[in-house]
Amino acid sequence: MIEAYLDIETTGLSPNYSKITVIGIHLVEDENERFVQLVGDDITSESLLKALEGVDTIHTYNGSRFDLPFIQSALGVDLSKEFGHCDLMYDCWQNNLYGGLKRVEQTLGIPRKLTEINGLEAVRLWWRYVNDYDQDALKTLCEYNREDVVNLKTLKEKVGGGKKIAKRVLRLTQEMRQAKIQSYGNGYALVKRSIEGLSKELLRYKPSSVDWSIHEIIVHLADADANGYVRLRRFIAEPGSRVMAYDQDRWATELKYADQSADESLELFRLLRSTSFALLVRLPETAWVNTVQHSENGVMTLEDWLDTYEAHVTGHITQIENNIRLWKKQKKNIQKLNIIIYQSIDFVKIHQ
Repeated sequence: MIEAYLDIETTGLSPNYSKITVIGIHLVEDENERFVQLVGDDITSESLLKALEGVDTIHTYNGSRFDLPFIQSALGVDLSKEFGHCDLMYDCWQNNLYGGLKRVEQTLGIPRKLTEINGLEAVRLWWRYVNDYDQDALKTLCEYNREDVVNLKTLKEKVGGGKKIAKRVLRLTQEMRQAKIQSYGNGYALVKRSIEGLSKELLRYKPSSVDWSIHEIIVHLADADANGYVRLRRFIAEPGSRVMAYDQDRWATELKYADQSADESLELFRLLRSTSFALLVRLPETAWVNTVQHSENGVMTLEDWLDTYEAHVTGHITQIENNIRLWKKQKKNIQKLNIIIYQSIDFVKIHQ
Protein backbone atom coordinates (compact mmCIF):
# COMPACT_ATOMS: atom_id res chain seq x y z
CA MET A 1 0.00 0.00 0.00
CA ILE A 2 1.35 3.41 -1.02
CA GLU A 3 0.67 6.39 1.20
CA ALA A 4 1.14 9.95 -0.06
CA TYR A 5 1.73 13.12 1.95
CA LEU A 6 0.71 16.18 -0.05
CA ASP A 7 0.97 19.96 0.29
CA ILE A 8 0.57 22.81 -2.20
CA GLU A 9 1.95 26.33 -2.47
CA THR A 10 -0.19 29.00 -4.12
CA THR A 11 -0.13 32.71 -4.94
CA GLY A 12 -3.16 33.35 -2.72
CA LEU A 13 -6.03 31.84 -0.82
CA SER A 14 -8.66 31.61 -3.55
CA PRO A 15 -8.39 29.63 -6.81
CA ASN A 16 -10.56 32.36 -8.38
CA TYR A 17 -7.65 34.80 -8.46
CA SER A 18 -4.65 32.66 -7.51
CA LYS A 19 -2.72 29.74 -8.98
CA ILE A 20 -0.86 26.70 -7.69
CA THR A 21 2.90 27.22 -7.83
CA VAL A 22 4.22 23.99 -6.28
CA ILE A 23 2.77 20.59 -5.41
CA GLY A 24 4.92 18.43 -3.16
CA ILE A 25 4.22 14.70 -2.73
CA HIS A 26 6.07 12.36 -0.35
CA LEU A 27 5.38 8.75 -1.34
CA VAL A 28 5.84 5.94 1.20
CA GLU A 29 5.56 2.21 0.48
CA ASP A 30 6.83 0.03 3.34
CA GLU A 31 10.51 1.01 3.72
CA ASN A 32 10.72 2.78 0.37
CA GLU A 33 10.23 6.54 0.21
CA ARG A 34 10.51 9.07 -2.62
CA PHE A 35 9.65 12.70 -3.12
CA VAL A 36 7.97 14.24 -6.16
CA GLN A 37 7.59 17.95 -6.81
CA LEU A 38 5.57 19.61 -9.58
CA VAL A 39 6.39 23.27 -10.25
CA GLY A 40 4.78 25.99 -12.37
CA ASP A 41 3.74 24.89 -15.85
CA ASP A 42 4.49 21.25 -14.97
CA ILE A 43 1.41 21.26 -12.75
CA THR A 44 -1.39 19.60 -14.73
CA SER A 45 -4.12 17.11 -13.92
CA GLU A 46 -2.22 14.48 -15.92
CA SER A 47 1.12 15.01 -14.14
CA LEU A 48 -0.55 15.03 -10.73
CA LEU A 49 -2.47 11.79 -11.30
CA LYS A 50 0.66 10.17 -12.72
CA ALA A 51 2.62 11.14 -9.60
CA LEU A 52 -0.13 9.63 -7.43
CA GLU A 53 -0.44 6.41 -9.45
CA GLY A 54 -0.89 3.43 -7.13
CA VAL A 55 -1.56 5.57 -4.05
CA ASP A 56 -4.15 4.32 -1.58
CA THR A 57 -4.38 7.24 0.86
CA ILE A 58 -3.39 10.93 0.71
CA HIS A 59 -2.49 12.69 3.95
CA THR A 60 -2.70 16.49 4.25
CA TYR A 61 -2.93 19.22 6.88
CA ASN A 62 -6.08 21.29 6.36
CA GLY A 63 -6.36 19.66 2.96
CA SER A 64 -10.12 19.18 3.31
CA ARG A 65 -10.66 22.92 3.31
CA PHE A 66 -7.72 24.18 1.25
CA ASP A 67 -5.42 21.90 -0.75
CA LEU A 68 -7.97 19.48 -2.23
CA PRO A 69 -10.68 22.08 -3.07
CA PHE A 70 -7.99 24.33 -4.59
CA ILE A 71 -6.68 21.46 -6.72
CA GLN A 72 -10.21 20.55 -7.81
CA SER A 73 -10.95 24.14 -8.83
CA ALA A 74 -7.61 24.72 -10.57
CA LEU A 75 -7.08 21.33 -12.23
CA GLY A 76 -10.53 19.76 -12.33
CA VAL A 77 -9.45 16.74 -10.28
CA ASP A 78 -11.34 15.73 -7.13
CA LEU A 79 -8.66 13.82 -5.23
CA SER A 80 -11.09 12.99 -2.43
CA LYS A 81 -13.03 10.79 -4.87
CA GLU A 82 -9.98 9.29 -6.57
CA PHE A 83 -8.16 8.37 -3.33
CA GLY A 84 -8.69 7.93 0.38
CA HIS A 85 -7.99 11.17 2.22
CA CYS A 86 -6.89 11.76 5.81
CA ASP A 87 -6.72 15.35 7.03
CA LEU A 88 -4.21 15.28 9.90
CA MET A 89 -5.48 18.62 11.22
CA TYR A 90 -8.51 16.84 12.66
CA ASP A 91 -6.28 14.24 14.33
CA CYS A 92 -4.40 17.15 15.88
CA TRP A 93 -7.64 18.66 17.16
CA GLN A 94 -8.47 15.38 18.88
CA ASN A 95 -5.12 15.69 20.64
CA ASN A 96 -5.80 19.33 21.66
CA LEU A 97 -3.30 20.61 19.09
CA TYR A 98 -4.63 23.70 17.34
CA GLY A 99 -3.31 26.29 14.92
CA GLY A 100 -1.34 26.07 11.69
CA LEU A 101 1.09 23.30 10.79
CA LYS A 102 4.15 25.28 11.97
CA ARG A 103 2.64 25.90 15.39
CA VAL A 104 1.73 22.24 15.83
CA GLU A 105 5.25 21.22 14.75
CA GLN A 106 6.75 23.50 17.40
CA THR A 107 4.48 22.07 20.08
CA LEU A 108 5.47 18.51 19.16
CA GLY A 109 9.17 19.31 18.72
CA ILE A 110 9.25 18.50 14.99
CA PRO A 111 12.36 20.28 13.62
CA ARG A 112 12.32 22.62 10.62
CA LYS A 113 15.28 24.34 8.91
CA LEU A 114 13.48 27.22 7.18
CA THR A 115 11.89 28.66 10.31
CA GLU A 116 11.81 32.20 8.89
CA ILE A 117 9.60 31.29 5.92
CA ASN A 118 5.82 31.45 6.20
CA GLY A 119 2.90 31.33 3.76
CA LEU A 120 3.12 35.01 2.83
CA GLU A 121 6.87 34.84 2.28
CA ALA A 122 6.34 31.74 0.11
CA VAL A 123 4.13 33.84 -2.19
CA ARG A 124 6.80 36.54 -2.37
CA LEU A 125 9.47 33.94 -3.20
CA TRP A 126 7.39 32.78 -6.16
CA TRP A 127 6.96 36.30 -7.54
CA ARG A 128 10.69 36.96 -7.13
CA TYR A 129 11.29 33.90 -9.29
CA VAL A 130 8.66 34.89 -11.89
CA ASN A 131 9.43 38.61 -12.08
CA ASP A 132 13.17 38.65 -11.44
CA TYR A 133 14.17 35.14 -12.62
CA ASP A 134 15.55 34.53 -9.12
CA GLN A 135 16.49 30.84 -9.11
CA ASP A 136 17.55 30.99 -5.46
CA ALA A 137 14.05 32.16 -4.54
CA LEU A 138 12.54 29.16 -6.36
CA LYS A 139 15.00 26.82 -4.66
CA THR A 140 14.03 28.18 -1.24
CA LEU A 141 10.32 27.90 -2.04
CA CYS A 142 10.71 24.27 -3.13
CA GLU A 143 12.70 23.43 -0.01
CA TYR A 144 10.03 25.09 2.14
CA ASN A 145 7.38 22.97 0.42
CA ARG A 146 9.48 19.83 0.87
CA GLU A 147 9.73 20.44 4.62
CA ASP A 148 5.95 20.90 4.82
CA VAL A 149 5.34 17.60 3.07
CA VAL A 150 7.99 15.43 4.73
CA ASN A 151 7.02 16.70 8.18
CA LEU A 152 3.46 15.45 7.61
CA LYS A 153 4.71 11.88 7.93
CA THR A 154 6.38 12.68 11.25
CA LEU A 155 3.22 14.47 12.40
CA LYS A 156 1.07 11.42 11.58
CA GLU A 157 3.39 9.19 13.60
CA LYS A 158 3.33 11.52 16.61
CA VAL A 159 -0.44 12.05 16.79
CA GLY A 160 -1.37 8.53 15.74
CA GLY A 161 -3.35 9.93 12.83
CA GLY A 162 -4.71 8.28 9.76
CA LYS A 163 -8.44 8.02 10.29
CA LYS A 164 -10.63 10.30 8.26
CA ILE A 165 -12.61 12.68 10.43
CA ALA A 166 -15.56 14.24 8.66
CA LYS A 167 -17.16 15.92 11.64
CA ARG A 168 -16.32 19.58 12.13
CA VAL A 169 -15.61 20.59 15.71
CA LEU A 170 -14.97 23.91 17.41
CA ARG A 171 -11.21 24.17 17.24
CA LEU A 172 -10.19 27.63 18.44
CA THR A 173 -9.74 28.61 22.06
CA GLN A 174 -11.21 31.94 23.11
CA GLU A 175 -7.71 33.46 23.13
CA MET A 176 -6.92 32.22 19.62
CA ARG A 177 -10.27 33.40 18.32
CA GLN A 178 -9.91 36.86 19.82
CA ALA A 179 -6.50 37.20 18.16
CA LYS A 180 -8.06 36.37 14.79
CA ILE A 181 -10.90 38.82 15.40
CA GLN A 182 -8.42 41.59 16.20
CA SER A 183 -6.47 40.75 13.03
CA TYR A 184 -9.72 40.92 11.05
CA GLY A 185 -10.48 44.30 12.59
CA ASN A 186 -7.06 45.61 11.51
CA GLY A 187 -7.76 44.80 7.85
CA TYR A 188 -8.71 48.34 6.83
CA ALA A 189 -5.59 49.83 8.41
CA LEU A 190 -3.39 47.33 6.55
CA VAL A 191 -5.00 48.17 3.19
CA LYS A 192 -4.83 51.92 3.86
CA ARG A 193 -1.14 51.68 4.71
CA SER A 194 -0.35 49.58 1.62
CA ILE A 195 -1.75 52.20 -0.81
CA GLU A 196 -0.73 55.35 1.02
CA GLY A 197 1.00 57.85 -1.26
CA LEU A 198 0.50 55.86 -4.46
CA SER A 199 -0.01 57.88 -7.63
CA LYS A 200 -3.19 57.64 -9.71
CA GLU A 201 -1.08 56.17 -12.51
CA LEU A 202 0.16 53.38 -10.24
CA LEU A 203 -3.33 52.72 -8.85
CA ARG A 204 -4.59 52.22 -12.41
CA TYR A 205 -1.63 50.11 -13.58
CA LYS A 206 -2.48 46.54 -14.69
CA PRO A 207 0.38 44.02 -15.00
CA SER A 208 -1.57 42.30 -17.78
CA SER A 209 -5.01 42.36 -19.36
CA VAL A 210 -6.27 39.67 -16.96
CA ASP A 211 -4.73 41.08 -13.78
CA TRP A 212 -6.47 43.58 -11.55
CA SER A 213 -5.17 47.07 -10.93
CA ILE A 214 -4.79 48.26 -7.35
CA HIS A 215 -7.86 50.43 -8.01
CA GLU A 216 -9.88 47.31 -8.94
CA ILE A 217 -8.54 45.39 -5.93
CA ILE A 218 -9.85 48.13 -3.62
CA VAL A 219 -13.31 47.95 -5.20
CA HIS A 220 -13.23 44.15 -4.93
CA LEU A 221 -12.36 44.33 -1.22
CA ALA A 222 -15.53 46.34 -0.61
CA ASP A 223 -17.70 43.91 -2.58
CA ALA A 224 -16.10 40.88 -0.92
CA ASP A 225 -16.72 42.31 2.52
CA ALA A 226 -20.29 43.18 1.52
CA ASN A 227 -20.81 39.47 0.85
CA GLY A 228 -19.01 38.63 4.08
CA TYR A 229 -21.23 41.10 5.94
CA VAL A 230 -24.38 39.26 4.88
CA ARG A 231 -22.90 35.79 5.41
CA LEU A 232 -21.80 36.63 8.95
CA ARG A 233 -25.33 37.69 9.85
CA ARG A 234 -26.76 34.49 8.37
CA PHE A 235 -24.43 32.46 10.59
CA ILE A 236 -25.77 34.33 13.61
CA ALA A 237 -29.44 34.88 12.82
CA GLU A 238 -30.20 32.00 10.42
CA PRO A 239 -27.80 29.12 11.17
CA GLY A 240 -28.18 26.24 8.74
CA SER A 241 -29.29 28.51 5.90
CA ARG A 242 -27.77 28.48 2.42
CA VAL A 243 -25.27 31.08 1.22
CA MET A 244 -24.36 31.53 -2.42
CA ALA A 245 -20.94 31.78 -4.00
CA TYR A 246 -20.27 34.58 -6.47
CA ASP A 247 -17.99 34.99 -9.48
CA GLN A 248 -15.63 37.76 -8.46
CA ASP A 249 -14.08 38.10 -11.91
CA ARG A 250 -17.51 38.52 -13.48
CA TRP A 251 -18.40 41.08 -10.84
CA ALA A 252 -15.25 43.03 -11.70
CA THR A 253 -16.16 43.03 -15.39
CA GLU A 254 -19.93 43.48 -15.29
CA LEU A 255 -19.89 46.02 -12.46
CA LYS A 256 -17.06 47.91 -14.19
CA TYR A 257 -14.72 48.14 -11.25
CA ALA A 258 -12.37 50.37 -13.23
CA ASP A 259 -15.11 53.03 -13.45
CA GLN A 260 -16.10 52.94 -9.79
CA SER A 261 -14.68 55.25 -7.13
CA ALA A 262 -11.79 53.68 -5.22
CA ASP A 263 -12.17 56.28 -2.46
CA GLU A 264 -15.84 55.42 -1.94
CA SER A 265 -15.08 51.69 -2.05
CA LEU A 266 -12.32 52.10 0.53
CA GLU A 267 -14.69 53.98 2.83
CA LEU A 268 -17.36 51.31 2.33
CA PHE A 269 -14.78 48.63 3.16
CA ARG A 270 -13.92 50.51 6.35
CA LEU A 271 -17.57 50.69 7.43
CA LEU A 272 -18.26 47.04 6.64
CA ARG A 273 -15.20 45.90 8.57
CA SER A 274 -15.83 48.11 11.58
CA THR A 275 -19.50 47.10 11.96
CA SER A 276 -18.78 43.38 11.56
CA PHE A 277 -15.82 43.65 13.94
CA ALA A 278 -18.08 45.24 16.56
CA LEU A 279 -20.52 42.35 16.12
CA LEU A 280 -17.81 39.67 16.37
CA VAL A 281 -16.34 40.90 19.65
CA ARG A 282 -19.79 40.68 21.30
CA LEU A 283 -20.71 37.20 20.07
CA PRO A 284 -21.45 34.60 22.77
CA GLU A 285 -19.41 31.40 22.77
CA THR A 286 -22.46 29.38 21.71
CA ALA A 287 -22.69 31.22 18.36
CA TRP A 288 -19.36 29.82 17.16
CA VAL A 289 -20.77 26.34 16.60
CA ASN A 290 -23.25 27.71 14.03
CA THR A 291 -22.90 26.59 10.42
CA VAL A 292 -24.28 27.50 7.00
CA GLN A 293 -24.44 25.58 3.74
CA HIS A 294 -22.16 27.17 1.14
CA SER A 295 -23.16 26.51 -2.49
CA GLU A 296 -19.61 25.44 -3.41
CA ASN A 297 -17.78 24.59 -0.18
CA GLY A 298 -20.53 22.69 1.60
CA VAL A 299 -20.96 23.01 5.36
CA MET A 300 -19.01 25.95 6.78
CA THR A 301 -18.56 26.94 10.41
CA LEU A 302 -18.40 30.48 11.69
CA GLU A 303 -14.72 29.83 12.39
CA ASP A 304 -14.30 28.99 8.68
CA TRP A 305 -15.82 32.40 7.89
CA LEU A 306 -13.37 34.10 10.26
CA ASP A 307 -10.42 32.23 8.72
CA THR A 308 -11.45 33.31 5.22
CA TYR A 309 -12.07 36.99 5.83
CA GLU A 310 -9.21 37.47 8.29
CA ALA A 311 -6.76 36.21 5.65
CA HIS A 312 -8.47 37.81 2.63
CA VAL A 313 -6.81 41.20 3.04
CA THR A 314 -3.33 39.70 3.36
CA GLY A 315 -3.67 37.90 0.04
CA HIS A 316 -4.65 41.08 -1.77
CA ILE A 317 -1.91 43.14 -0.12
CA THR A 318 0.50 40.66 -1.71
CA GLN A 319 -1.16 41.46 -5.06
CA ILE A 320 -0.80 45.17 -4.37
CA GLU A 321 2.88 44.75 -3.50
CA ASN A 322 3.44 42.79 -6.70
CA ASN A 323 1.73 45.49 -8.81
CA ILE A 324 3.93 48.15 -7.21
CA ARG A 325 7.06 46.12 -7.86
CA LEU A 326 6.16 45.47 -11.52
CA TRP A 327 5.22 49.12 -12.09
CA LYS A 328 8.54 50.32 -10.68
CA LYS A 329 10.37 47.77 -12.80
CA GLN A 330 8.52 48.96 -15.91
CA LYS A 331 9.31 52.59 -15.12
CA LYS A 332 12.95 51.74 -14.62
CA ASN A 333 13.11 49.95 -17.97
CA ILE A 334 11.44 52.90 -19.72
CA GLN A 335 13.93 55.26 -18.11
CA LYS A 336 16.83 53.13 -19.33
CA LEU A 337 15.34 53.04 -22.83
CA ASN A 338 14.94 56.82 -22.85
CA ILE A 339 18.58 57.27 -21.85
CA ILE A 340 19.66 55.00 -24.72
CA ILE A 341 17.48 56.96 -27.17
CA TYR A 342 18.83 60.34 -25.99
CA GLN A 343 22.39 59.06 -26.18
CA SER A 344 21.77 57.80 -29.71
CA ILE A 345 20.33 61.19 -30.75
CA ASP A 346 23.32 63.01 -29.26
CA PHE A 347 25.67 60.62 -31.06
CA VAL A 348 23.98 61.30 -34.39
CA LYS A 349 24.09 65.08 -33.85
CA ILE A 350 27.80 64.98 -33.00
CA HIS A 351 28.67 63.04 -36.14
CA GLN A 352 26.54 64.97 -38.58
